[in-house]
Amino acid sequence: MNWRSVAHWSATLEQRVRDVVLGPVVDFIIPRFVRPNHISVTRFGLVVVAGIAILAKTSLTSQVVILLVASTTDCLDGVLARRRRQCTALGSLIDQVADWALGLCMACLVIVHGLLPWHIALLIAAPQAVNFGTDRPLHRTVRLVATDVSKGNLRVRRSMASLAEGGGQSAQPGSSIMEPTTIMRAQFPTVLTAFSLLLFGKAFGRPAVVMAGYGFLYLEVLFSFILAIRGILLLRRGVG
Repeated sequence: MNWRSVAHWSATLEQRVRDVVLGPVVDFIIPRFVRPNHISVTRFGLVVVAGIAILAKTSLTSQVVILLVASTTDCLDGVLARRRRQCTALGSLIDQVADWALGLCMACLVIVHGLLPWHIALLIAAPQAVNFGTDRPLHRTVRLVATDVSKGNLRVRRSMASLAEGGGQSAQPGSSIMEPTTIMRAQFPTVLTAFSLLLFGKAFGRPAVVMAGYGFLYLEVLFSFILAIRGILLLRRGVG
């Protein structure tokens, strides 16, 4: 079992553990008539309310409370969808839009209140730029493999074998080296936790909570660098 197999196994295990831990809680507190999309839409609505509160210049405490309530819904809709077998493409899209809006709103609030030092922002942005630069070539390579392998293209087969060797996947058409790993899944919750702690500590005067928020931001920096190195290594194998 190589590192790619371990990554796939850990990502699957992480999701299963989350479902096992939160599943009974979700079943207990969420009525049967509530669907995952309802929760995602509610999260987006709370973000809109928080945005209005920010524009109206209400107290930071009220803004943070609204955003924290919105954040708690992020761990419910996915578990509920899998638990009750209500996963849909539309639901996934709504969840992503709601997450994006929540993250953007919290990031703006963190920046406005001077809680994001420039050096941490740079440490996060730099590897993300590397990831952006490697993702497109990797996607093109995967599409090329999936399209041309059936035509007996020897070079593509070799490229696929190289990617499979680096990724731990069997050399099958369409096997994806772009499959989300545990670290990829953990990135948004990590940033969300960091922003939540920073804003909570600022609003309620808790310096220790603010420091904990910075700890999660540095964890996100670590994740970003790991993924950047991974992308570079996969790209070297794919085009080499």
